[in-house]
Amino acid sequence: MFVQRTYRYRLYPTRRQAGALAAQLRFACELYNAALEQRRWAYRRCGKSVGYHAQSAELTELRRQAPGLCPPEGMNCWSAQEVLRRLDRAFAAFFRRVKRGEKAGYPRFRSARRFDTLAWTMKGHAGGVAVTEEGRLRLQGVGCLKVKWHRSVPTEATLGEVRVTRRGSGPRARFYVSICAELPDPPSRPATGQAVGIDLGVRRLVSLSTGEQLEGPRAEREASSAVRRAARRVARRKRGSQRRRKAAALLARRREREANRRRDSAHKLSRTLVERFDLIAVESLRVANMMRSARGTVAEPATNVAQKRSLNRAIADQSWAQMLSFLAYKAEEAGRRVVKVDPANTSRTCSACGAVDARSRSAKRFRCIACGRADDADVNAANVILARALAQEGIERPGRGRQAQTAALAAVA
Repeated sequence: MFVQRTYRYRLYPTRRQAGALAAQLRFACELYNAALEQRRWAYRRCGKSVGYHAQSAELTELRRQAPGLCPPEGMNCWSAQEVLRRLDRAFAAFFRRVKRGEKAGYPRFRSARRFDTLAWTMKGHAGGVAVTEEGRLRLQGVGCLKVKWHRSVPTEATLGEVRVTRRGSGPRARFYVSICAELPDPPSRPATGQAVGIDLGVRRLVSLSTGEQLEGPRAEREASSAVRRAARRVARRKRGSQRRRKAAALLARRREREANRRRDSAHKLSRTLVERFDLIAVESLRVANMMRSARGTVAEPATNVAQKRSLNRAIADQSWAQMLSFLAYKAEEAGRRVVKVDPANTSRTCSACGAVDARSRSAKRFRCIACGRADDADVNAANVILARALAQEGIERPGRGRQAQTAALAAVA
């Protein structure tokens, strides 16, 4: 058994190395668009489907006839073929969506400014990538690049694909490298004997059944003024001008920092929960469906549409989906259990007596109409989620609190 992990580092190429990377990215974009046009033309004019193997063989013939020009001098053959494999995966996903009856999304031509990823491989001797004794990353056709090794890759890892990604444009472009590695399945963490229910919210990201409430990153709110200034700067610039491209790069950098804050917060919070609890109960949420716009589905008043948009922005700012994704893979790696329960009426159900009544919920507070129990609304929902998870797993929960949770987990173990 093994696990796959990706290690991401910052690259610091010289001006010549950045130019070589830009040249390979331009060729990769042109190759992608040419292969897409060939597939479209072959199907529309001849009714034939052109696959990856035929296009790869044609690329090999072009390399033989015009060495140094197709692809650029020094570019690794595997990297060029990976561009064709990427297009093949795009068509496979398109046909899969068509078969399922979903929105198809036919593969589109790519702009050179939006084609920002190159791939190599460290499997075998033809990948064109290696780590030198001085700790630099050697890429075929680029050179030995300086890397910020903020953490080391385990020596027992089997290294696979290496992806270099460009962020931004021009002289201020930033480059990152992602190294995929296969690691032996790590041992499970020691059991803590604790269980917890989690309720996700927009006021506070996480409310625990233990009564704790943890704040989210709220990155958009924190950086809203800087983002608005950058957006106004873009709007004032003339379309197509160099000054507009610089302003757009600044705006993109502001947005990237927001995403970095959300990712960092999700990593830290999910790691904390996995280290503290053996069983983690969450709602089975379809975040993408929840964030669909109210307009276009049913006739909604303008006020309701505005409220829905505000809620969507708050959910996106708290990054619910990313939080749940990180929690799932960290728990699996640590040997913990994540139990998903039905989210219906969790905010209207009393965690003490089980009565369901919408009148019990009043904004931030919950006061049961049946038994009179009062609690924070989100904490009450977290306790309901935990109770449903324990019942779903066949675990008795005779009481509340840490001792009851410990006894229940010990019984199921």
